[in-house]
Amino acid sequence: MRDERPTRSPSRSILKKAAPWLVLVCAAGGVTWVAMGVGSSPVARGVASTPDARAARPPAASAKVVPLAGTATALVPSVDPTLPASTRVEPSTLDFGWLAPGEVRRVEAVVTNTGDTPIAFTGNMKGCSCTSIEIEAGPLQPGASRPFAAIMTAGLTPTTKKSSLKLLLSTHAAIRIPVDGNIVRGLHVLPLRLAATNNNPDDPTGDKIPAKVRRVTFRSPTQTPFRVLSIDGLPVGSFPLGDQLGQPRPDHAFLFDDFDQYDPVTGLDARGEMIPLFRLIETDHPGAEVIEVPIDHPARRATIERRGDRPWLFIENRYVVGPVTPGGSTVFEIPISWAPSPGANVSSNEMVNAVESLSSELHAELLSVRKDGRKWKIQIRVTPTRTDDGTYMGRIRMHSDNYNASVPVIGAVRSAGPRT
Repeated sequence: MRDERPTRSPSRSILKKAAPWLVLVCAAGGVTWVAMGVGSSPVARGVASTPDARAARPPAASAKVVPLAGTATALVPSVDPTLPASTRVEPSTLDFGWLAPGEVRRVEAVVTNTGDTPIAFTGNMKGCSCTSIEIEAGPLQPGASRPFAAIMTAGLTPTTKKSSLKLLLSTHAAIRIPVDGNIVRGLHVLPLRLAATNNNPDDPTGDKIPAKVRRVTFRSPTQTPFRVLSIDGLPVGSFPLGDQLGQPRPDHAFLFDDFDQYDPVTGLDARGEMIPLFRLIETDHPGAEVIEVPIDHPARRATIERRGDRPWLFIENRYVVGPVTPGGSTVFEIPISWAPSPGANVSSNEMVNAVESLSSELHAELLSVRKDGRKWKIQIRVTPTRTDDGTYMGRIRMHSDNYNASVPVIGAVRSAGPRT
């Protein structure tokens, strides 16, 4: 007769024997789960784990080890490096004010982490080559602040600096900070450039027409009174408002409307001479004996010298040198950047080794060539040929064994004693 009593399942028997071990494993797993879940996600904090909730759950953030100077390493959460960090920079704009050509100025600032997660600085920046940054690398905790400094080295050409720099982070997108500054050679001039042509109001899409009245203003940032002595070598009285230009004032303005003598297409006058590169204004302001205002004309674009494969290039597009007495000379340095094209097999022996004058207004002589950090400095002596007082502009050409390029040189001849 068959026994009808239920038989014990082998699987149930195994589970019963393993039950004490399963309890221990589950308990340990639960402790681990709780420890890992604290403060991480809604699911870990006890929110129901539905399929939709699991699908929306963000991936767990990894941790990046960032060394702290003089301390143990600290864990900084790695986030999407394209996301902005919550920060405050004081002052919000790095204002360098008025700078003389070549002047080095330092601006101090503070950046604060206003978010609820750490951020980490790389110690580097991106921005214009004239500005550098000093900031400690490493993490910055929420609520903490870090001082830093920005250092600008002014170029030699008057200009307005309105740009920005970026403090680089390893955890977030870079912090962008606006930068302001004005490089002036004694006097602030507006506009910085003059357009010699205008659109034709009767045919805006057609040929240009000569520009008419242009107003130029000069202002001394130090409020130093000065006089305008000549404009393009002509007496100031021949210009509108000219009677005021000879009076000492901290600011001046003048008008002129003589671009109509130059063809708006060719840039040539009736004698076949090209429109000049600059308006040259002579003043008695210290350090601003001659002010050059560039003139833009469409015809000049075709005459621009191309760099090609030349491994060196001018950092500035013109050079204004100090005043000299009649028959005298002045010595100055031209900085040149050594930047061969990628992959070019060019020896540093291809540096400048000769200079010549292309103009009757001056003589030029190469004195020395020296390496200065990442740049080269070319020392040159120029001697103006004019023997009376006034401004001059010439062009010099520099040569290496296989390359050459030219650059304008501007200056003034000034007799000893006051100018009347």
